[in-house]
Amino acid sequence: MPYLPVDPADLGRTYDAVIRVNSQSGKGGVAYLMERDYGFALPRLLQIEFGRVIQAQADATGKELSPVDIHAAFTREYLDARGPVAYVDHRARHAADSGRVEHLTARLEVRGRATEATGQGNGPVDAYVHALRERLGVDVHVQNYHEHAIGAGEDATAVAYVQLRAGRRTGAVYGVGKDPNIVTATLQGGDERGQPRRSPAARSRSRPTARRSTPDSSQRPRSTAMADHLIIFDTTLRDGEQSPGASMTRDEKLRIAKQLERLRVDVIEAGFPASSPGDWEAVHEIAKTVRGSIVCGLARANQKDVARCGEAIAPAEGKRLHTFIASSPIHMQMKLRMTPDEVLEQAVKSVGWARGWTDDVEFSPEDAGRSEPDFLCRLLEAVIARARRRSTSRTPSATRCPGSSAS
Repeated sequence: MPYLPVDPADLGRTYDAVIRVNSQSGKGGVAYLMERDYGFALPRLLQIEFGRVIQAQADATGKELSPVDIHAAFTREYLDARGPVAYVDHRARHAADSGRVEHLTARLEVRGRATEATGQGNGPVDAYVHALRERLGVDVHVQNYHEHAIGAGEDATAVAYVQLRAGRRTGAVYGVGKDPNIVTATLQGGDERGQPRRSPAARSRSRPTARRSTPDSSQRPRSTAMADHLIIFDTTLRDGEQSPGASMTRDEKLRIAKQLERLRVDVIEAGFPASSPGDWEAVHEIAKTVRGSIVCGLARANQKDVARCGEAIAPAEGKRLHTFIASSPIHMQMKLRMTPDEVLEQAVKSVGWARGWTDDVEFSPEDAGRSEPDFLCRLLEAVIARARRRSTSRTPSATRCPGSSAS
């Protein structure tokens, strides 16, 4: 369904930011809600890690998650979770004759049994890490560390985010501590509570973040050799506009497009023309103005969307039509209400419709990271085969898919 721009004043309302989180939401919306409603400014890498937790929960429930649900998941996953090694409390001393060396003794629970660990280092964190190594024989390393306060004055609470790598683990994970005392918060975050408690599925599930494409020298405004050229596909004007508070007017989009052209960006994804008349106008204006980059428009895999997109990009010197359809089981079933065979047929049709507007066609399987590998391969093979089919007056097109291409 197209986006409908509405002025809240027309409905007798004021503007309220609305962030809806489901299994397809990005990490930015989750991080925004955690900071806006609860004061947790999650580091970038923790946003990615926690985003997978939220995605798994949304998948399991099939529902949108409220800010309360998200905070409860964060509390359960980080603040209240207890791993095999749990911090209880500590005492520290700084010897006057020892330079900057900190001596620290921590009381721990190791698999439910009380014990103590003593270490020294350049500060409390370094001393605590040495204590864990010497007492437990675990090769612990701090990869990243961030801290900030929630609140102000006497009521302020410190929050520490500690990313740890332990033993031979291939990936580092975060622990989070919260306490009025910043040292205590830090040691809580570094007590190995981040180790095996998260399921491998939640840790490994991720979303595709980049597309790889092959240049079509017959249509590129700047001809370059594929062997020694990295293709920059910039989606600031389309996907970037989905970030909270990042909506742009037509003139603002045009100004950014000109700057991207000056930066010699290869492909500018200018927008989603079928989403609104305003977005169609912005894409159309960019297509008329930009000459040094390929102008790309996004369209769902239906004939009306493809036609609307084709009309918008028509004036461009170099134009690309990017069509997509969901390919994961949950999307096909819950969102599209289509069988895999119906999705494959619709994808092939969409590439054929796109060929009627340009020889430069890009296809993306939405939610490819959660798609069945066999079906994903079958889908891509089918659209590539359609892209290679000759028409009466056109040369073979190049259909671009994440990780695969044909020309």
